[in-house]
Amino acid sequence: MFALFSAGYGMGHHRAADAVCQALKQLFPGEPVEFVDYLSLLPPHLKSATLGVHHALTRHWPWGYGVMYQVTGRLSAIPWWQQLEQGPGAARLAAWITERSPRAIIATHPMPLMGLAGLKQQDLLKHPVIGVITDYVAHPSWIRHGVDGYAVANRRIESLVRQRLGPSVNIRVTGIPIDPAFGRKPSGELLRARWGWDGRPHVLISLGSYGMPRRQALTLVHALDELTPACVLVLLTGRDETLNTILAHEAQSHPDWIVRPYQNNMAEWLQACDVVMTPAGALTLTEVAAVGRPLVIYQPRPGQEWGNAQWFRDQGAAVLAFHPHEACGAVQTLLTQRQTTQHMVEAMRWMVPAEAAQQVAYLVQDLVKPDPTKDP
Repeated sequence: MFALFSAGYGMGHHRAADAVCQALKQLFPGEPVEFVDYLSLLPPHLKSATLGVHHALTRHWPWGYGVMYQVTGRLSAIPWWQQLEQGPGAARLAAWITERSPRAIIATHPMPLMGLAGLKQQDLLKHPVIGVITDYVAHPSWIRHGVDGYAVANRRIESLVRQRLGPSVNIRVTGIPIDPAFGRKPSGELLRARWGWDGRPHVLISLGSYGMPRRQALTLVHALDELTPACVLVLLTGRDETLNTILAHEAQSHPDWIVRPYQNNMAEWLQACDVVMTPAGALTLTEVAAVGRPLVIYQPRPGQEWGNAQWFRDQGAAVLAFHPHEACGAVQTLLTQRQTTQHMVEAMRWMVPAEAAQQVAYLVQDLVKPDPTKDP
């Protein structure tokens, strides 16, 4: 059995874990893979408090989140701080592992990885531990002695991990694992015909899996409305039911808007559209790049999102916009300047390695011992 740990601070880490889960089941047929949200191992009051603080900072005070990101990064090298980070849930984590005895443990979020590394350092854990860094930058809390292997997004992170941990750790540049559906290439024209869309350019605006602040979202949408009727705005409102209700009501007087809540078939929505505008979550950026759609990153938040946005911009794979009028100009450029979009899509091709999840599974295979219960 393999164990996959994530933590429910946003859905990107869970999506990466699900992609790795699919790859492990393909590589190890019949081998159970168990997914665990590390937050379920925390005391209920601590789980509620950490989720509340994370939600408040990321949605309403992003600069506060950025400060926390920088401060905790500096503290992560201090032993007493490491002990503090590893403490919550450690006893339940150790008990869970003792009961299940997985062949290997994979973590797609730094919080469980810190706990696992602490157990390894105390010689309380013999199973291989693999960290899957799910950003294009690496917060120092990811990088811990005791982790046996790392799957990382790029050479820059590989160098950083190697510099801090030395030559003994197994590091593989796999890319960020995503659902294989994003690597398939269904016809955008067929999807549009199936959904009854016309031949105008369609611009997908992702307002965040949990929705950006409503006032900010409405301001952006109203500014982008100047692009219609030359194009159609496809507005995905995430899990914010109130925002979805507001925009759906407004769409009754805006025939060039398509308003939908969170969608499970995002690969098809991306494939059907001509330009994508999104926040800077690493999984979302990777999915857009895998599909190969011109990309505008809107108002990346301080912390790992800013690092992700910078990486995409510096590689020529995205345009950054910080104000609604900049967003309008960026979309207009990508819709009208074919050479710019071609260069962007070319940059995306080498940034997203094929079969990243499978490469993570191969790393796990290299680190696990043969299962003694199975015939050779």
